[in-house]
Formats: sequence, C-alpha cells, structure tokens
Amino acid sequence: MPSPVPQALRRQPASPSFVARRLACIACRGAPSRCLWLVETCRAELEWAVAEWRLHAGDPEDSSPGPHPSEEGRLPHERAAARVVNCHLHLDVAQWRLAELVPRLRRQRAAALDDGRPESHRLY
Repeated sequence: MPSPVPQALRRQPASPSFVARRLACIACRGAPSRCLWLVETCRAELEWAVAEWRLHAGDPEDSSPGPHPSEEGRLPHERAAARVVNCHLHLDVAQWRLAELVPRLRRQRAAALDDGRPESHRLY
C-alpha cells in the first residue's frame, strides 16, 4: 500500500557530506568568495534534489521542453536556492558584459582623442 505522505514530504535535504564534497571541488581552485560559496551550496542542493527525484521517480534523463519535473516537488529551501542561483546567473552575465565593455570603451575613447588619426576619425 502506498504511503499517504506525498513524495515531497518524504524527501530530505542534501546530506552535509554531499555538500562538503561539492564545495571541496570549488575550494581546490582557490579560496572562493562568500557569494560564490553561497551559490555553489545552492547548486549542490539543487543537484541533490534532481538526483533524489530521479532515484524515486526513475527519470531517464527527461529532455522535454519546459521545467524539469522535479521542480514541482522541491522543498522550500530548494526553491530559495533556485532563486539565488537564478539571480546569480543574471548578475554574472551583467558583470561579464561590463568587464568586457569597459576596456573596449576606454580604447574607443583613446582612439577618438588620438591626434595621430585623421580628422574624420577623431571625436572633436
């Protein structure tokens, strides 16, 4: 007879040893920042959730469009972890673009003010 307790309530958070192993992987690349440490801890929780869902549901690498079926049964702290990872991804892309564009803008400004260039290529 199936258990009357829903599947999500029987799930457990990631074991401390699993998270520690996951964080040890990023620690070997140097001391991570507190932000990176938090994001990687959240990613470890989400990986645990998907792996546990596959264990219970027998998921053979679901490739259907849309959210992964395991998202529906996430525990509250896993939902919060997903939000943290999502925010980090958006901020990471913005930081990467800024880091890429600032040197380019400086080169353009220097080129626009260069007296060695023809008059048509200068700023003023």
